[in-house]
Amino acid sequence: MKHHTDITSRQWHDTADDPGCLLLYILPVGNEEVHGPCLPLGTDTWIAQAFAETCCQAAETVDGVCPLVLPPLPYGYSPTTAPFDGTISVEPRVLAKLLKGIARAALRRERTGLMVISIHGGNELFICPAIHEFRDETGKPMLYVNPYKTFASDLDLACFANADNSTKETALLRAALTILNKPAILDALTREANSCFDQAHSRPEALTRLRERTSIPFCYESEEQHIASRPKASTQAGLRYYDGVREKMVQIVQDYVTVLQAGEKNR
Repeated sequence: MKHHTDITSRQWHDTADDPGCLLLYILPVGNEEVHGPCLPLGTDTWIAQAFAETCCQAAETVDGVCPLVLPPLPYGYSPTTAPFDGTISVEPRVLAKLLKGIARAALRRERTGLMVISIHGGNELFICPAIHEFRDETGKPMLYVNPYKTFASDLDLACFANADNSTKETALLRAALTILNKPAILDALTREANSCFDQAHSRPEALTRLRERTSIPFCYESEEQHIASRPKASTQAGLRYYDGVREKMVQIVQDYVTVLQAGEKNR
């Protein structure tokens, strides 16, 4: 089956070529959040969509799997930027209930799976509890992957050298807009970046030390503290990261399918 993000344009009988295959739904979860002086509010949503497409391409190489990318869930939990205009931060319990509702609909029959893709750290506060609660309630496991973090130790050095997170996220966004075929937005982003200068706004030292060693709620003091301007971030470096993720996701999909099949035999 050839994947198609716009599921609303498909007919019901077009969701899988082989009725005996395992239908793997892939759900990108993003958020609407301030991303410094140059990046758009939907940055994390677009990056999650591009990673979902990448994971779909990996799944297409696995025998017996029919992957289908769902429309993105564009809202998340963003307490650190909640004070700033443009950030829409939704309570984790609301988002967890919505995610479990999507899972119930997607996994209502046998031979189905649901992979959740998100790069936004705040989303883990509802995704992780939701997938465990859903497993306890239904016996069916969802899979959650954060490609930004999961593959960082393997891919960051090769793709981004010693660059900081602002450079990495900007490069991944540029690459995502290329993958998703959004040239107008990419052009606008390039013009905006060219008007900004490379900058960094430091965070309070005490807070920085606490975040390195503990978990502590906080809010940024300015928009620039989240993602600083990085006009020289490379689209090609971002595309290399997506290519690396595609290669590594094949094994993850194979292992998830094995777990799903074992669970069906035991039910």
